[in-house]
Amino acid sequence: MKTSFAASVSHELRSPITQIRLKGEALQLGLPLDQDDRARHYEVIVREAERLSRLVDNVLDFAAIERGTKNYHLRLGDLGKTVQNAVDTMRMTMEARGVDLLSRIPDDLPMVKHDSDAIAQVMGNLLSNAAKYGGGWVQVSATLLPEGIQIEVADHGIGIDYQEVERIFDKFYRSSDPEARRRKGTGIGLAIVRYIMEAHGGQVSVYSTPGKGSVFHLFFPFATSGRPISKRPGAS
Repeated sequence: MKTSFAASVSHELRSPITQIRLKGEALQLGLPLDQDDRARHYEVIVREAERLSRLVDNVLDFAAIERGTKNYHLRLGDLGKTVQNAVDTMRMTMEARGVDLLSRIPDDLPMVKHDSDAIAQVMGNLLSNAAKYGGGWVQVSATLLPEGIQIEVADHGIGIDYQEVERIFDKFYRSSDPEARRRKGTGIGLAIVRYIMEAHGGQVSVYSTPGKGSVFHLFFPFATSGRPISKRPGAS
């Protein structure tokens, strides 16, 4: 598994590095013909640099988790804003892959304790997976429940076989579905998602139908934060 993981990481690193180098060299040589063409080159460089950053963060965090040294700083904050910022950050990457990314995040959600950087990583991992397997449409939504806040990431992609649903959060696990295996990955993204959610006193779950899509649920209980605190007086 470690050998396969090292090979997967090497492959995942090579792709964005190659794109950044090629586009950078083209700009250096003055090959883009006009301003629009140069802008597209810059967009690719930024997009691939963000992809590279997410991969490096995942590998470093996974190593810290394995050593038992990874800590998160939970502070009372606006979870809706954290999620929306993560969606906005991923939007260019998703659109470049032909994915229609929608969001339905209410602006009056109660405050809950969370580590904003960690939750941004959770969303980045889920949206990155959705870009690979999501079938061109992904929606992020938030629902206020009596016990907490639930974030959903839904797609219309290839789905997950019911026999594999429980295993997809295991480290290094890769689906046996030939369609899924054609899309490269490291096998640690969802394991990190589960670890972060458990560190927040919450949980991640998935409901999926092969050929129709998947819905990932992230649940943040108010019990972790104490009683719900509204962002403004009178907010429900």
